[in-house]
Amino acid sequence: MKNEKLIRQIVLGFKPYQGEISPEELAKQLGVSKEDILPLHANENLFIEKEWILEKTREAISALDFRSYPDPETVETREAIAEHFALDSSEIVLGNGSDEVLDILTKVFIEPGNETIILDPTFGVYRFFTLLLNGKPQTVLLNEDFSPNVEAVLKSVTPKTRIIFLCSPNNPTGN
Repeated sequence: MKNEKLIRQIVLGFKPYQGEISPEELAKQLGVSKEDILPLHANENLFIEKEWILEKTREAISALDFRSYPDPETVETREAIAEHFALDSSEIVLGNGSDEVLDILTKVFIEPGNETIILDPTFGVYRFFTLLLNGKPQTVLLNEDFSPNVEAVLKSVTPKTRIIFLCSPNNPTGN
């Protein structure tokens, strides 16, 4: 790579992030047709009618004015959420999807050597963001029924623990 001297060493050692196996690849591995696979690996919801989604999308788009850029601080939205939950709007963090919010949170709390506790199996990006900041992910296995092993989580907490990642509903287990 030409620009290795410019890239942080921790990043050079990373393997490219790879999401879950695609429905096509799973079908191939199992020797079944793609139609036999129900894709739920990317939070799809096939139970909502497509026409209903299109109708709601059209309604939402028609209410927008695309001539001006939206408020980058999302003041109105944060105030509405804060009012609903009886919080201060400064306590509300919004982002473009969960990855951005998780990226922000880890940047706020993780210094090199700090730890996160990650239940396993779960969403792979928790480990990625921890490692990106030279943090140390501590893995706690879920119970056999895929419920969180609360006792093991509590035993894993150290003075260096900064974040405990609890995903609900958990991907890929569903609980």
